[in-house]
Amino acid sequence: MTLYLIYIRGGIDPRAFNFDSIYNLRSEYDLAGISGYLMNWSTKVLCPFFFTYFYFQRKYLLMLPILVLQLMMYLSFGNKAFLFSIGVLIMTIIITKRNNFIREMALSMSLLNIFAYLLDTLMITDALRRAIPYRLTFIPAQIQFQYYEFFNVRDKLHFADGIIGKILMVESPFGEKIGFVIGRFFSHNGVGSNSNTGIFADAYANGGILVMIIVALIFGIILNVIDASTRDLPIYVVVGSFSYIMFVLNDTALLTTLLTGGMGLMMIMLLLLNSSVLKSDDTGSSRVRIKGNHKFTLSNIERDVNDVK
Repeated sequence: MTLYLIYIRGGIDPRAFNFDSIYNLRSEYDLAGISGYLMNWSTKVLCPFFFTYFYFQRKYLLMLPILVLQLMMYLSFGNKAFLFSIGVLIMTIIITKRNNFIREMALSMSLLNIFAYLLDTLMITDALRRAIPYRLTFIPAQIQFQYYEFFNVRDKLHFADGIIGKILMVESPFGEKIGFVIGRFFSHNGVGSNSNTGIFADAYANGGILVMIIVALIFGIILNVIDASTRDLPIYVVVGSFSYIMFVLNDTALLTTLLTGGMGLMMIMLLLLNSSVLKSDDTGSSRVRIKGNHKFTLSNIERDVNDVK
């Protein structure tokens, strides 16, 4: 799938080696229909899943082709998220295995921001500063507040731009997708880009505070379903596989991420992997559950009970 996408794009483009010219490269492609879905699934689902899977199976040499394919996708399409997802994936697996995710993720991101500004201050490169503190942190937050400011004094969309609006035949009060409306409204020259936003700003745009609460509850249910359906997998497999998609949720609506963005496909793949692990445990070993890096066995449980007695 990845090689097919690279082929129809035309292969590696030298402009991808320069962060200042990749925006021209990105503006040239427009994958519609199934090809657009394939790009989402290849980069956001298959790459992180199989990278984590081979790590879980201790087939470390097979992890390298996965990283090469993801790097080639960046060099062909110029999307910096494809490139930085590699670092996010590796960092997420390492941090999750250390069993103190919140503290170490916050510390790692803080140090990464400091390092990015240090490189910029020393006039080595400003590429990392523009990618991490600016694009990953500041821009999504700015766009979310723009959605709030825009719809705080206007009628809500009522899902007119999505599949729900099409099914219910809801007409949008705007002549184009809301991302372009927001981008143009808050631009300085009236020529804005597509300002996509995350799950909560999108929910507010569609129905205000009430819809935000409903979307939060649905998201919580989805996370519980993921947790319940992957109970026999190490936690780093699940978190590592979802690492890219969780960052995507900062720029994309929940329903879009679930249906076409890869979250639903990832849930299915992890469910199948969990079933295969459970089946192998039932036929081979006495292990009943893995949580984190700790293995629970029937003999260990009996020993612990005797110790308590």
